[in-house]
Amino acid sequence: MATFNTIPNLSKALSDTLQAQQFTTMTMVQERSIPLILQGKDLLVQSKTGSGKTLAFALPSLMMTNLEKNTPQTLIITPTRELAEQIATQIQTLAAALPNFKTVTLYGGVPLRNQANSLVKGGTSAYRYAGTAFGSSFQRNT
Repeated sequence: MATFNTIPNLSKALSDTLQAQQFTTMTMVQERSIPLILQGKDLLVQSKTGSGKTLAFALPSLMMTNLEKNTPQTLIITPTRELAEQIATQIQTLAAALPNFKTVTLYGGVPLRNQANSLVKGGTSAYRYAGTAFGSSFQRNT
């Protein structure tokens, strides 16, 4: 298995965070996915719970985020609100050392105006519960 320090252009901040979280060796899903994502390939990955899927897409997403642009650059759609919150928390932990990184989690059951205001204030990543993906939260006039 490859180690994370073999990933080309991995920033020192992300490398240090991975080491602090005791991530040294990539899982199979990470080793196979990360290089392809960094090449701009679209992937459909299916793997068991706990196999490292979140880190497999989160790390390249963070590496490709332009932290000087305060606009959403990554959209992650999940089947449940709980998974959206879990992924956002994991990515926030991974991105803790990155300046200007902000996540916005969007889902139904809460006032749309608050979520729209969060997007207007800026964020580099957005997480959306799929149940609201085609609902009223995409209305242009909030």
